[in-house]
Amino acid sequence: MLCNRCGTKNEDQARFCRSCGHKLRSRADDSSEAPQPEKPGVEKTALFDTRGRGRAKGIGKYAEGFVYALLLLGGVGYGLWSGNYVPMYVLALIVAVVAGLRRI
Repeated sequence: MLCNRCGTKNEDQARFCRSCGHKLRSRADDSSEAPQPEKPGVEKTALFDTRGRGRAKGIGKYAEGFVYALLLLGGVGYGLWSGNYVPMYVLALIVAVVAGLRRI
Protein backbone atom coordinates (compact mmCIF):
# COMPACT_ATOMS: atom_id res chain seq x y z
CA MET A 1 0.00 0.00 0.00
CA LEU A 2 1.39 3.42 -0.95
CA CYS A 3 1.22 6.41 1.39
CA ASN A 4 -0.86 9.23 -0.06
CA ARG A 5 1.39 11.83 1.59
CA CYS A 6 4.96 10.73 0.84
CA GLY A 7 4.51 7.81 -1.59
CA THR A 8 6.38 5.26 0.56
CA LYS A 9 5.46 1.60 0.03
CA ASN A 10 4.04 0.08 3.25
CA GLU A 11 2.72 -3.34 4.23
CA ASP A 12 -0.91 -4.00 3.29
CA GLN A 13 -1.93 -4.41 6.95
CA ALA A 14 -0.26 -1.17 8.09
CA ARG A 15 -2.47 1.58 9.48
CA PHE A 16 0.21 4.31 9.49
CA CYS A 17 3.05 5.09 7.09
CA ARG A 18 6.42 3.81 8.32
CA SER A 19 8.18 6.87 6.89
CA CYS A 20 6.01 9.89 7.74
CA GLY A 21 3.40 8.48 10.17
CA HIS A 22 0.44 9.57 8.03
CA LYS A 23 -2.74 7.49 8.46
CA LEU A 24 -3.11 5.14 5.51
CA ARG A 25 -6.42 4.69 3.69
CA SER A 26 -7.66 1.20 2.89
CA ARG A 27 -8.08 0.18 -0.74
CA ALA A 28 -11.88 0.31 -0.34
CA ASP A 29 -11.60 4.02 0.48
CA ASP A 30 -9.40 4.79 -2.54
CA SER A 31 -11.09 6.21 -5.60
CA SER A 32 -8.16 5.26 -7.83
CA GLU A 33 -5.93 2.21 -7.93
CA ALA A 34 -2.67 4.05 -7.24
CA PRO A 35 -2.94 6.97 -4.77
CA GLN A 36 -0.89 10.02 -5.66
CA PRO A 37 1.30 11.59 -2.95
CA GLU A 38 0.28 14.97 -1.60
CA LYS A 39 2.32 18.05 -2.49
CA PRO A 40 5.82 17.32 -1.22
CA GLY A 41 6.77 20.96 -0.62
CA VAL A 42 3.87 21.72 1.74
CA GLU A 43 4.52 20.85 5.37
CA LYS A 44 2.75 22.03 8.51
CA THR A 45 5.01 23.66 11.05
CA ALA A 46 4.84 22.65 14.68
CA LEU A 47 6.73 23.28 17.87
CA PHE A 48 7.63 19.58 18.14
CA ASP A 49 8.17 17.08 15.35
CA THR A 50 5.70 14.25 15.95
CA ARG A 51 5.92 12.44 12.61
CA GLY A 52 6.03 8.67 12.79
CA ARG A 53 4.66 8.37 16.31
CA GLY A 54 1.06 7.47 15.46
CA ARG A 55 -1.21 8.62 18.26
CA ALA A 56 1.13 11.27 19.70
CA LYS A 57 0.45 13.83 16.99
CA GLY A 58 -1.46 16.28 19.20
CA ILE A 59 1.04 16.40 22.05
CA GLY A 60 2.86 19.43 20.60
CA LYS A 61 -0.07 21.77 21.26
CA TYR A 62 -0.36 20.55 24.86
CA ALA A 63 3.36 21.10 25.42
CA GLU A 64 3.18 24.56 23.87
CA GLY A 65 0.17 25.45 26.05
CA PHE A 66 2.12 24.21 29.08
CA VAL A 67 5.01 26.54 28.18
CA TYR A 68 2.60 29.48 27.97
CA ALA A 69 1.10 28.53 31.33
CA LEU A 70 4.59 28.46 32.86
CA LEU A 71 5.27 31.93 31.45
CA LEU A 72 2.08 33.24 33.03
CA LEU A 73 2.90 31.56 36.33
CA GLY A 74 6.36 33.13 36.25
CA GLY A 75 4.82 36.55 35.58
CA VAL A 76 2.42 36.15 38.51
CA GLY A 77 5.28 35.03 40.75
CA TYR A 78 7.37 38.04 39.73
CA GLY A 79 4.43 40.36 40.30
CA LEU A 80 3.83 38.99 43.81
CA TRP A 81 7.53 39.05 44.64
CA SER A 82 8.25 42.58 43.42
CA GLY A 83 4.88 44.21 44.16
CA ASN A 84 4.79 45.51 40.56
CA TYR A 85 1.79 44.00 38.76
CA VAL A 86 2.08 45.85 35.43
CA PRO A 87 4.38 43.27 33.75
CA MET A 88 1.87 40.55 34.66
CA TYR A 89 -0.92 42.30 32.71
CA VAL A 90 1.34 42.85 29.69
CA LEU A 91 2.54 39.24 29.76
CA ALA A 92 -1.04 37.93 30.05
CA LEU A 93 -2.07 40.02 27.03
CA ILE A 94 0.90 38.85 24.94
CA VAL A 95 0.35 35.17 25.82
CA ALA A 96 -3.38 35.43 25.08
CA VAL A 97 -2.74 37.00 21.66
CA VAL A 98 -0.02 34.48 20.71
CA ALA A 99 -2.12 31.50 21.90
CA GLY A 100 -5.12 32.82 19.97
CA LEU A 101 -3.11 33.27 16.78
CA ARG A 102 -1.59 29.80 17.18
CA ARG A 103 -5.12 28.39 17.84
CA ILE A 104 -4.22 26.67 21.07
